[in-house]
Order: sequence, then structure tokens, then C-alpha cells
Amino acid sequence: MTMKKKYLAVFMMATALTLTACGAKDTAGDSQQAEEQVTEITDENTSDSETAENSVNKITELTVDTPAEFGGQEFTLKTEQAYPDDDEIIAVTAVYGDQELKLDESLYVNGVYEVSLDGQEYVMTETTTFDDYGMIYLVKLDESGVTLVSTQDGHLRNMPTDPAEGFDIESRIYVLGTYGGTRNYLIQNDKLTATDSMYQFLGDPSGELPELTVKESVNCRLEGGNTTLKAGDVIIPQAYSPDDGTFYFELPDGTAGNLLVDLSPDGSEGQMTYSGTIDGVDENELFENLPYAG
Repeated sequence: MTMKKKYLAVFMMATALTLTACGAKDTAGDSQQAEEQVTEITDENTSDSETAENSVNKITELTVDTPAEFGGQEFTLKTEQAYPDDDEIIAVTAVYGDQELKLDESLYVNGVYEVSLDGQEYVMTETTTFDDYGMIYLVKLDESGVTLVSTQDGHLRNMPTDPAEGFDIESRIYVLGTYGGTRNYLIQNDKLTATDSMYQFLGDPSGELPELTVKESVNCRLEGGNTTLKAGDVIIPQAYSPDDGTFYFELPDGTAGNLLVDLSPDGSEGQMTYSGTIDGVDENELFENLPYAG
């Protein structure tokens, strides 16, 4: 082999070794980059998983006067005798860390619940006082402490498993009698907000509603048409909308109807009275023995 050919062979071998080394280096670099990408994706997925776990919607029943942990701090719904000379009335206080917030003075606490909704922690509690009058309190727990954000009169009914479904609350309605009226409420912008203006009447524990007997002629609508109820006619209450004063009922044969009840006969704005009027006539003059209670 000539010197020229020998030199060429050595050059080609060196070039091949260099290319091989470069290829190995590139492969190692690609492998490292791929591992870094996998690590980033894994960390991202772990973060998403932790966020999803922390924002699970749920409702958990708590125990009165027993601490529960929220965000590294203890929360307790504390009850104690409100007055030295009265052992019936209790003071109800929300305690979060070193903060205390008095909520109510009542006869007893019906229930207390942790409400986790879209990553926000709340506590909802229901109290009852005389005449079975109920009040619901919603407090917010966050880095600023404990804050009362919403209240609603009534009693909780059918507690959901997911707070996003809303809460059925039964309030006492005084219109052509006394009724338990239920509406659904969502927590929106930290407030208990009704999803409908209409209260649906529940009736007694068996679901039966009273029958109201007409004494005088009453203007109403039956299935879309204007008509008049006559003395002796019977209606069965179904629902009431305070927004427009519409009282919904059925006839014994199932025919649907409604009439307008004015609950401010003296014209004072925002004043609720227990005796309404229909076309300016007191309701007690139009119906026999209206079932008022409380």
C-alpha cells in the first residue's frame, strides 16, 4: 500500500470514529431530553391530580363541640349556655383557629356540615328556636379566617352528596294558611341563592295538603283561562311565588289553577303580613278556616 493510500485509510477510520462518537453523544442527549420531558409531564400530572383531589366536591357531617381540621387549623362549632338564669337558650359560635364568630342564640343545633365546593371550604349549620323556627348559617373558611357569608330561614331537607346539586330548604310560608315551602339553593359567590322563585308546598308528613273551601266568589285562572271560584268550591294549595304573589292550587279533579294574593294590603313596601288580600278583600272573608299556625 502506498503512503498516500495508507494516509487516506487512516483519515477515513478517524472520521468514522468521530461520527460514531457524535452519534452516541446525540443519542445520549436525546435520551436525556426525553427523560426530562417525561419528568415534566409526570410532575404536571401529579400537580393536576393533587389539584383535582383538593377540589373534590363533598359534604361531610361534623359533630357539635368537636374539633375538625381545615387547612391546618381547627374548626369547632361551639355551644354553651347563653344566659346564667336560662338553661334552655344556647349560644352557637364558630371557632376557627384563634377566631370566634357568634352565629345565633337558639334552643338546639340540628346539624353541622363541612361543605367543599370547587376548592372552597365552608361550614353549614342549622339551628332551631321556638315554634320550630329554623335558621341556616353558611360560614366561609380561608386564609383570612372565618366569615359569615349567608343566612336563610328554614330547615335543610334531603342533604345532597354533592353541594353542586344545591340544597333543599323548607321555609315557613304564610299565605292562605301556614305551609312548609321548599326551594332549592345553590352556593353562588358565597351566597345561598334560590334556583327558583317558587316555594313548593310539602303538606303534612304523609304528603297530604289541606283543602280550602271558598266562602265568597274569588277571581282566578284555571289552566290558562280566567274564571271565578264560587262559594262551596274546594282548592288544594300547591305552591307560592313571593316575587309576583301567585298562589298555585289544584281542584280535587286535578285541574291546575292560580290566583294573586297581596301580602301587603296596607301598601307598605316590603312589609309581610299574615293576612293577605285578593282583589282588595281579606282572605279570611273568602275562605273558611284557613290553616294558620305559629
